Amino acid sequence: MSSHSSDSTTEWLGSASQKQLLQLASNITIKPGQLTVRVDGTEIAEMLTIDPDALNEEALCITSVFQIRKRGVETKLILADLPSGQDDKLIRNIAKAHSWFK
Repeated sequence: MSSHSSDSTTEWLGSASQKQLLQLASNITIKPGQLTVRVDGTEIAEMLTIDPDALNEEALCITSVFQIRKRGVETKLILADLPSGQDDKLIRNIAKAHSWFK
């Protein structure tokens, strides 16, 4: 794969909508604590303008562990290998609680 093709793929992935990204998935499996996404090799090959046989089959299956976090009616799926961001709402609520406690 050429550098130009890699750059355009990265650009496309960065600008793709959730619907477009989900269309690349041929199968999504959720088990307790584990999420597996199998990507459609034909779609990827077409996007990269390469022969589908040139793709590494193992690379088309992505597995990640996760945790489910609940807060009120909100549920978040936290992937283990992604850095979690700062939860500003939680920080504000903790600050309010400390203020009320005093």
